[in-house]
Amino acid sequence: MEYKEARLRNLKLKLYKVSLSKGSNILEQHFNKESINKKLFFKKSDIEENINDIFDFKDGKYSIKREIVSEFNLYSTNYDHYSSRQQELEEELKNNYLEIKDIYMNFKPTEKAHEIIKKTKVTAAMLHWIHIPLYPEQTIMNLDIIPEENTEGYYNHFHPIEDLYRVIFENGEIAWDSIEGDYNLNSPMKMRIYSSRWGHDDIYSVKRTMTGWNFKHLSYDVNCSADGSLDGSKKDGFHSILAHDSIHYPYDGVKYALEILWKKADSTNMSIKELEGQIQEIGDWINAVEKATKKYQPNWVGYY
Repeated sequence: MEYKEARLRNLKLKLYKVSLSKGSNILEQHFNKESINKKLFFKKSDIEENINDIFDFKDGKYSIKREIVSEFNLYSTNYDHYSSRQQELEEELKNNYLEIKDIYMNFKPTEKAHEIIKKTKVTAAMLHWIHIPLYPEQTIMNLDIIPEENTEGYYNHFHPIEDLYRVIFENGEIAWDSIEGDYNLNSPMKMRIYSSRWGHDDIYSVKRTMTGWNFKHLSYDVNCSADGSLDGSKKDGFHSILAHDSIHYPYDGVKYALEILWKKADSTNMSIKELEGQIQEIGDWINAVEKATKKYQPNWVGYY
């Protein structure tokens, strides 16, 4: 399953939850891009990449596709069918989950756990239609199942049962009324990078963009992907700036760190202050390696 399919699933659920909160008549309204962002909580990258999959466009306005609204009627029907049993089903899920967890944590024979999962997936499927949770796209991709298309199949594993347990009993659901990464998008930040060559910190300007990062330093102004590179070369994107000053750092680790930080910032309402702090943590890592490279070379080398 591709990321786009999992993301579209979550965007549809955002709309459904908006309709539950603000009234179903909102599904019949017409929108522009700004109101899709502010009223329906679609972040800017979702609007750019997915708007035509969710909305029809006519006379300068967007309206939610009729087939999606029809899907929501099915969600409501299923909710009505199972909601009267909510307390009973939640208690059953809780007891079964704790029993499965005890088996795995204490290394007991797993055959019993598999038996419990087999019956719990039925309970979880009914509870799913009561809560309709948003789940991380990567989780959906890993299971390769859209929950609403094969609900029992989706919960036929311990981890999605655990996810549902956390939604119900630990407030573990993704916030549907958040524009996520828009909170920290295209906001300027500073990153201090130490150069042994010059013997001082340089200040880089950083922004998180919809597709990656923008780094500026002196004459450099580079747009790069989420891992700081362009085409995988060690001397392109952000890495070209570091290479220019012969800075030594854990290349693969920094690429990985930049990418996971970008994804975290894109999928949460992380503040710009928090993002800047974590960007600088990557900078501090680079600086520590750069300083150690010079400090710990043999005295007779004098290369750095």
